[in-house]
Formats: sequence, C-alpha cells, structure tokens
Amino acid sequence: MYLPGDTIEVHKGIFRHPGIYVGFNNVFHNHPSSGEAIVDLTTYDPKGISVLRCRPHSTHVPVILNRINQIMQNPESYSPFTNNCEDSVSKVLTGKAGSPQREGWALFTVIAALTAAALR
Repeated sequence: MYLPGDTIEVHKGIFRHPGIYVGFNNVFHNHPSSGEAIVDLTTYDPKGISVLRCRPHSTHVPVILNRINQIMQNPESYSPFTNNCEDSVSKVLTGKAGSPQREGWALFTVIAALTAAALR
C-alpha cells in the first residue's frame, strides 16, 4: 500500500489534509486537536479513503524521515495561518514551510476585495 516517505492525503470537504507515511502503519501529520504528531493510519484516516499524492525517490526517504524525527523532538501546535498541515508536510519535504491552500485562499480574498472595491 504505502511506503515510508509517501505523501498521502485525505479529502475533508473542500480541504485536503496531507500527511507523510512513516512506516509500521503510522503517519506524520498536523491536526488542530493534536498539532504535529505521529498517529496510526486509522486515526489519520478513519474512513480508509486516503490516497497517495507523491512517492519520493528512494534516496530522499532517509532525509524525509530524519526531518520528521527532528520535528518530533519539538513538535509545534497547529495554526491555520502559520503552521497548518500543509506547512508541516512542506517542512518535511523541502525544509521550508508552505501552504498552497492558504495562499490560494489569500489570493482569492485579495481578488474579491479588489473586485468589490472596483464595483463601488
């Protein structure tokens, strides 16, 4: 099914909730109720609907797992604005936080505000 280092995700309504499979039926993710944590796959995905989003090259897996270990030494709390699930996965995969969903919503908000101002 999944291999260590795989990025997986569960769709929750209009949002995607990514995590990284670490092996032995465990997933690293960031959740509002627990912050950054490693949980079993059934806790991460109780309905069994997660999908594989990305499988890294095998040479990247040790780096990914090492970054998860480093994060878990001092896990951060969840914040939709500064440390959401995408930020945590991005930190693991690239070494830098980032959230395409948050950036998309921010862009949408700016465009909506500009449109509303132009229509006055």
